[in-house]
Amino acid sequence: MVKSWTEGCHAVRSRLAIVLVLLFALQSWSAVVLPGDVKSHHSEGDENTFRDVAVLEPFSFDTYTDYSDVAVIINNQSEDSRIIGTAFALARNIPPERVILLTNESTPTGETINANQFTEFFAEPISEIIEERNLTGLNVLVTTKGVPLRVNGGTNIRAAFDSELALINGTYASAIFGDWYVESNYGLAAGNEMKQFSRAEQGYYLVTRLTGYDVETALGLIDRANDSFGQHGLSVLDLATNRNGSGYKWWNDLLYTANETLSEIGLPVHFNQNSTYITGMSNVSMYAAWGSNDGAWVDNQLPNSGYDTSDGNWLTGSRYWDGLGPSLSPGEQWWWTRQTETKRNGNAAMEGRLEDAPCGASDASTTNGLLAEYFDNNGVSYNVSTMVNLSGRTPDFSRHEPNIDWPSTTNLWTGLDSRFLDYWSARHTGIIHIPSDGNWTFYLISDDGSKLWIDDIEVVDNQGHHGMRERSGVVWLEAGEHALRTEFFEHGGHAGLQLKWEGPGVTKQTVPTNVLTRGSSYPSEKMHSFTTGNLMRYPVTKPMIRSAMLISISPEPMAHNGELVS
Repeated sequence: MVKSWTEGCHAVRSRLAIVLVLLFALQSWSAVVLPGDVKSHHSEGDENTFRDVAVLEPFSFDTYTDYSDVAVIINNQSEDSRIIGTAFALARNIPPERVILLTNESTPTGETINANQFTEFFAEPISEIIEERNLTGLNVLVTTKGVPLRVNGGTNIRAAFDSELALINGTYASAIFGDWYVESNYGLAAGNEMKQFSRAEQGYYLVTRLTGYDVETALGLIDRANDSFGQHGLSVLDLATNRNGSGYKWWNDLLYTANETLSEIGLPVHFNQNSTYITGMSNVSMYAAWGSNDGAWVDNQLPNSGYDTSDGNWLTGSRYWDGLGPSLSPGEQWWWTRQTETKRNGNAAMEGRLEDAPCGASDASTTNGLLAEYFDNNGVSYNVSTMVNLSGRTPDFSRHEPNIDWPSTTNLWTGLDSRFLDYWSARHTGIIHIPSDGNWTFYLISDDGSKLWIDDIEVVDNQGHHGMRERSGVVWLEAGEHALRTEFFEHGGHAGLQLKWEGPGVTKQTVPTNVLTRGSSYPSEKMHSFTTGNLMRYPVTKPMIRSAMLISISPEPMAHNGELVS
């Protein structure tokens, strides 16, 4: 079967329903007309200058989008379909001759139909209307809520309605209800050039759908498209690596390529590579997935999730709630409680409670190590080619760590929970004790991006989405105490972060615990601290920051205070 979306396709199983939702689109993007001096993004990644809008202003749907090759299909027996289809036709100026109204009073409105119903009530009348109206220039068919979702004709005759509809009246019509797939030669996936789609050339239609849990949701897609036209949003790519040994590998390979291409041109991407459900995403412009959760239905319970049903058979009091809590220190306690005072979209909500262990104050200036703060980035939009902005964010988890020495791994760092496996950030802060005056070289080795500041001066820049990579910087430091801060983010796959140094009398090595403290021993006339938590802070009489001068950052020299030293 041939795929029904613009990226093009090589092979599609007619038995699978493959979803590609373009929230800002619902339009033939191949038909977007740009002025001569504006260059659109291509999948080959050939754009040199990145813009944060897809089309330069001033623009509107009327001036930049051509819907002359689009028809909308409305099931007259479904009120939902009539409302949504009419709204779309009016919003996009689709003329009556390209509104295909199915008027047979026996036309099904359910989500699932059989093969005979598909042929009698949809494929044949739609084909006849297209032929009668001589709509030979159509490339895109838009379906709606109220038009069936799937065709089920038996053990091997199962397919997405939209995928079967794409094949009518064309080269691949004989593959409708087929037991396997057929091949298309369109686009990069088939090893060919990506160019404007033509149904006359390719032999099938592109099919997209306006749908949602209710009519308001579907209509909201039109409004969101209006509001977001010309802007870039988050691309959510969902695959499971445990499916790479099956027929899913072909689509997985496309998602790998899409992730690399979008990342190269600086577009935000959420790339999920496991069989869990994706939730909490916002500002989404594209979602692509193929069976990422297949074969894992029984085990695919999200951490801390379940049904809104009271059930005493579960310790949490809520059915299927697995009750995963945070890592606990000695003396701490955690439990879940089902309560009804606070809730959202349901009858109840789960409340997690943490009871702290009794703790005492300690002297920050004599406590070796650093404050480590961890941030869950699921649902957070950011540019993977730079860094995640942690300004103003409250950490989701904090703890004391002896130093920064986390070798690259695909496993959780010791003591962290599943929130910090794929998409997260970390910040380490404290004081570093420099043993003698001189030039000190600091090395950040990380997967993915990281940065180091000494006395609020950026010393090492290792930002971006990459494998375990080393970058370094040289700074002249006076002996004594200096404020240290690192920031790091992980964007799927391996994760690692290590801080090393080299200087007068010190060979290159991991910065040891005994030169790191949570706070400073220098007094100041006001309260000053580089840490949080239960460590004591002291009033002092002497400035906190001692002298430091940045010499260079590898791989590029950096000018500081007018001086360039390589």
